[in-house]
Amino acid sequence: MASRWWPCRLLSAAADARRNSMTPGADADPLAELRDLHLPPDPGWWPLAPGWWLVGLLTVLTLVGLAWLIRHWRRPTPRRVALRELKALQAQQQTAEFPDRLAAWWRRCAIARDGQQVAGLTGERWHRQLQQAGPGVDITPVYRVLFEQRYEPRRAIDCDRETLLAISKRWAREALK
Repeated sequence: MASRWWPCRLLSAAADARRNSMTPGADADPLAELRDLHLPPDPGWWPLAPGWWLVGLLTVLTLVGLAWLIRHWRRPTPRRVALRELKALQAQQQTAEFPDRLAAWWRRCAIARDGQQVAGLTGERWHRQLQQAGPGVDITPVYRVLFEQRYEPRRAIDCDRETLLAISKRWAREALK
């Protein structure tokens, strides 16, 4: 085994001799000749890592979705417009024109829901159309007061206006979904 390591020892001894001949002082510290560590430059902010691109994309998509939801939520739907008009009519319920205005409100709501084909309906066809639009609400008292009793010769309207408004509100909530 000694013969196997013999060439390595010769090479090692030759390297030591060469090193000693290049160094001016054999007693000098070999670590003094080393240079300081060279640090890599700080990483730049561009180009961004893929995770930041994903965060940016998700932020933009969230903002666009939120803007769409707010716009969609705030748009005037027929139901919101009808309930707002009904609230304005509620403030005028003591006036003489209240039954006429409420009947016009019903007509506008039906047209907004079903289109112009219901604009000319009268009588039982009109009553059936309104009842089909809001099947969960019995509109017979409203129909009698607003569309039958108003046209009688003596024009005696015997109704509770609060009941008319309550039925109208329930009908609008169901029919104008």
